[in-house]
Amino acid sequence: MTIIPEQITIRIAEATDAESIAQLFYETIHQVNRQHYSEEQLQAWAPAIQPAEYWIARQNRLTTFVANHAGTLAGFAELDLQSEPARIDCFYGHKDYQRRGIGTRLMTTLKQFSLNSDIDELRAEVSLTALPFFQRHHFEIIREQQVYRNGIQLTNFLMKCSLR
Repeated sequence: MTIIPEQITIRIAEATDAESIAQLFYETIHQVNRQHYSEEQLQAWAPAIQPAEYWIARQNRLTTFVANHAGTLAGFAELDLQSEPARIDCFYGHKDYQRRGIGTRLMTTLKQFSLNSDIDELRAEVSLTALPFFQRHHFEIIREQQVYRNGIQLTNFLMKCSLR
């Protein structure tokens, strides 16, 4: 599938996006991240599709951006401007839209929004799968981490990106 950049729209998420976000989150973890994590780890990370209310509550405390392509939610990213330094929480691309520029458009939007909000640095906890993407977007590894989800250990990386 060829995607023309003008066909991608990025906007702030609305409550009506919550079910699509929930589905995308679950499917991306279970289908894209399986190249780096075991079935047990994937189940611990995303044991079920969370209800829309869970994602709406997140939208109420984080700035959530969604990427749409031809009526499909192709990706989403959450920005926590209340933490110090500001951090990217979730950053996920639809399983059928990997390596098509959606993530780059979302990252560009997050960085510009952060700069406009007077943020100098972003941090993120990044999966093994997303590590090369974040490195291409000028994030540097602070440290490798072992985190626990539902009692199961997963490896990720704490990363930072200077915006100025």
